[in-house]
Amino acid sequence: MQETIADIGDGATGTSRTSWTLVSLALLAGVLAATQIGAAHSALPVIRRELHLSLVAGAWVVSGINVVGLLGGALISLASLRFGLPRFITFGFVILALSAFWGAGAADQSILVLSRLLEGVGFVMIIIGAPSMITVVTRPKDRQAALAAWGAYMPAGIALATWFGPAIMAHAGWRGLWRLSGLVLLVFGLLFFAVTQWERRPVAIKQESSPISWHEFGQSLLNSDAIMLALIFGCFTVQHQGTLAMYPSFLQDHYHLAPQQAGHLASIAMFSNIAGSVGSGLLLRSGVSSRLLMTIAFVVMAAAALGTFALGFPWQGSFACAFALSCVGGLIPGCVLAKVPECARSSRDVPIINGVLVQGSKLGLVTGPVIVSAIATRLNWTWVPLFMVAAAALGLTLVWKYRR
Repeated sequence: MQETIADIGDGATGTSRTSWTLVSLALLAGVLAATQIGAAHSALPVIRRELHLSLVAGAWVVSGINVVGLLGGALISLASLRFGLPRFITFGFVILALSAFWGAGAADQSILVLSRLLEGVGFVMIIIGAPSMITVVTRPKDRQAALAAWGAYMPAGIALATWFGPAIMAHAGWRGLWRLSGLVLLVFGLLFFAVTQWERRPVAIKQESSPISWHEFGQSLLNSDAIMLALIFGCFTVQHQGTLAMYPSFLQDHYHLAPQQAGHLASIAMFSNIAGSVGSGLLLRSGVSSRLLMTIAFVVMAAAALGTFALGFPWQGSFACAFALSCVGGLIPGCVLAKVPECARSSRDVPIINGVLVQGSKLGLVTGPVIVSAIATRLNWTWVPLFMVAAAALGLTLVWKYRR
């Protein structure tokens, strides 16, 4: 029986050729979804002033979009098996767009945080569905590199938003930025659905139409390899996002840089993470060990964190360290995501394992900015690197325990 990408709801393990059109579309979907995180990064100082928020409260505005993924990423993945990946991802864009419109009208912190929580539902649907679709439409030879490239969606989206966000806010305020992003997301969601319906290329996989049982779901959820990878992912994101989400505030508080300059520096550092993610795919394909790559990345991230928040450094030295932390750290998500197919026992495991990884990554995305802001507020910025070194040490331990 032949099926099309529009009909697939449970992932795939193989196909005769790679559809780079759909791979590119999935990558772009992730990048646009991640701009909602970057928008909060760049707008945080402005929102704090307008709504009179503390640094910690502002961190929850940044992290709110990630709470849903932390609590229910794997459970949400079940919907992809029911509705099919194109519909699942399209629904995600609609929810993300409507939530952005709602947040644009927020008069206080509570409404803004609630809108960010709802955005989190749409965001998780996209970042579970898109890599699952990449797995569907790639042949085994190309899959590892394509999934490693997917690891760049977060820094690319955040960098775009933090680079262009200040300019948009200068003309329309942060509420105008929210409304514009909502419009872009809604239009792209409709375009995404149209293209996936038009691209009716047969995929070499037997269709599994029976619903997944709770027993099967539980087995997939408790996949020990997936859990280990999720924890490694969390150790990366707690350092990466904990550093770069709060970096514009650090640059403004300590070096008294202008908001636009601070935002641009943070976006450049964030954008460098793409080089690590894409590079990991090329290195893995050439035979370099993923364990070696992740070991190097965690060591460099720990060392770079010390320089990023060293108060005796000029801002140029701090920025160089933040750039290195982000760039070399990008090796980790590429390595983790490339291992998803080897963890899956069947095609139906793929979205669920992606959901488990989402929960691991969101653990760091939610807690990183909050912990860093709390440390900076109660102690000072010089204590932040100690937390980063501890997270790197835990990540290294997990890397060397994985499949030993």
